[in-house]
Amino acid sequence: MGAYGNGHEVSPVNGWMNARSILVQSAPVAVIFLTCASASAAPRVVDLDGLRSRRVDIAAGVRLADAGAVIAATIERRGALRAAVVRLRHDGSVVEGFGRGGVTLAGPRGATALAVTSDARGRRIVVAVRGPHGRLRLIGVDAHGRRRSGFGRHGARVLGPAEPTALAARGARVAVAHGSSLALLDARSGKTLAAATAQGCLTPRTAQLAGDRLIVAGDAASCRPAIDLYAAATLAPAGAAPVDGARALALELPGERTLCVAEQDGSQVRARRADPARLLDGDPFAGAPALGATDRLTALAPDPRGGCNLLLARPASGGRVVQTERGGGVAMVTTLPQRFRPRVVFVCRRHVLAAGVRRSGGRLVGALAVVERHGHG
Repeated sequence: MGAYGNGHEVSPVNGWMNARSILVQSAPVAVIFLTCASASAAPRVVDLDGLRSRRVDIAAGVRLADAGAVIAATIERRGALRAAVVRLRHDGSVVEGFGRGGVTLAGPRGATALAVTSDARGRRIVVAVRGPHGRLRLIGVDAHGRRRSGFGRHGARVLGPAEPTALAARGARVAVAHGSSLALLDARSGKTLAAATAQGCLTPRTAQLAGDRLIVAGDAASCRPAIDLYAAATLAPAGAAPVDGARALALELPGERTLCVAEQDGSQVRARRADPARLLDGDPFAGAPALGATDRLTALAPDPRGGCNLLLARPASGGRVVQTERGGGVAMVTTLPQRFRPRVVFVCRRHVLAAGVRRSGGRLVGALAVVERHGHG
């Protein structure tokens, strides 16, 4: 595979590390990794030149139905921070017709990106940004990277103080979880369809609209559980999944009926596919093996064939992509370069792509680590 789009390929700083390096000293966990996990080749790292600046932070990403993706980031442009949106094809190449060279700026000068979501085809993208005065703004963007003037007022909605935010889209609806507030918006106009107060005390990290439910997952350092459910139409509380981990994530593939859910409790991670309609029936991780993981669970993406892809990031830089089977067993582990800071993971047709930041020529640049999918040569 050669260089992608307007980026260029660079050699990874580090090659493979043995799968033993991510094990805790527990015999059952070691058996899981050593008998089930295989090592892939060192990932190829591709720079996204439109995200080259003195400051670059990847905030979030969302997969599209064509296996492409949209990434939201914060960059410094002409002395001011700006929220930037990048659209990628399924092979990781940049869609040059999106914005300018594949990148469009969203929100005012001084804004930073918080989250992004989209309808399945990428025609109605919504970006959450923290404005220069600390307000949460939602910006509507179309398939060409232009601001959708019919969304809110001149393409933007202001929803109050900027707090940890999670977005989800399904059809013509967008769900917003920010702090202790919930809102359901019309994806075309930005009009509020329903609003409510969150039932739990978790810090939202991800949200999904699945069937007739809104699922909000996040950190729950002072309360349990870490996955809350609401009625999608009214935002009425619909219960909470009995998850004991300190961190839980949920992510949906367009058109899929099941979710990937994961939790990290200390130095162990459990992940599996789950039916959102049955999250309240019991522990969603029952029967899933506990995987040793000393690095932080940062992102999660389902695989179209039934497994999950976990992104484990180190505090400084580097990390691993762990591909699991449907039941949670490890299928493949890939070590990411030491000087690459991963933030988001998603799946294209033949590869798992981890979006992050690396240093290049005295500046920072957004980059993709291209990892082979389990079962593909």
